[in-house]
Amino acid sequence: MKVAVISDIHSNLNGLEWAISDAQSRNVDQIIFLGDYITDGYQDNEVLDLVREYGEIQISGNRERIFETFDFNHVPINLEPIAWTYANLTQANRKYIRALPKVEEIKLGNYRVLVIHGDGFEHYPSIEKAFDNLITVYDFNVCLFGHSHDAQNYYYGNKYFINPGSVGIPITQYGYQYKIVTFYPELSIATYNRQTYHHLSTVVEDYKQSQYYRDNPLWASLILRNIITSEDSGPKFWRCFHEVATSYNHLSLSDQWRLAFSLYNTRHCKSKHRCIPKIPDNSL
Repeated sequence: MKVAVISDIHSNLNGLEWAISDAQSRNVDQIIFLGDYITDGYQDNEVLDLVREYGEIQISGNRERIFETFDFNHVPINLEPIAWTYANLTQANRKYIRALPKVEEIKLGNYRVLVIHGDGFEHYPSIEKAFDNLITVYDFNVCLFGHSHDAQNYYYGNKYFINPGSVGIPITQYGYQYKIVTFYPELSIATYNRQTYHHLSTVVEDYKQSQYYRDNPLWASLILRNIITSEDSGPKFWRCFHEVATSYNHLSLSDQWRLAFSLYNTRHCKSKHRCIPKIPDNSL
């Protein structure tokens, strides 16, 4: 039994279509989706339609669950891209993401498989401690998880922990990644990738022409830079934001947000990959 495991699509239809097509060409028996299908792009509905069509197992990620407690009456600037996503989802897809399970426990071949998204691991002092918690709570041989966008395999506590990476926002030089796990006659794991420079000019142009990009230029340009460079921009940006928030705590969140992007541009971006619009600030 061959199973494609796909995670962290983040509205990237181009990456998802490649992964599904590639998996089908390798004669997989089913596809399992690990969540974070939406936000950070402009093709949320199209992505959800494909996940519903092709996914044998589909669970929620933190990006689907964020709307359970989202306050739409008070949306700060840093959450405006999230609110944009929900506003542009169809009613059918809003209902669909609300109904997604958070966890699935299934049997594949001779293996008991735990299917989760993996958010919350960052609250543990180490990934092994997060695994320990799962081992205490669930009965499984194999755990499929995503969230970190980092394609890794672990063998810990006599169990396999498999992260397929991301087909939406890559963070390594390998670009889009997913995995095929064979559960019978014996367990084997293969990683497949596609460099993001394939058809990149078209992807970039379409993204920049989207309403999402026009309405959320700062955050959207950070995501687009991530796709272009296959570099994990998030930690660097959030360090800049924390520095700005600490040093300029008298400013509003909106001003801090804009200054953080300006600082990020100054420190980390080549001109062609800047998070635009560039906001000059003489104090940075």
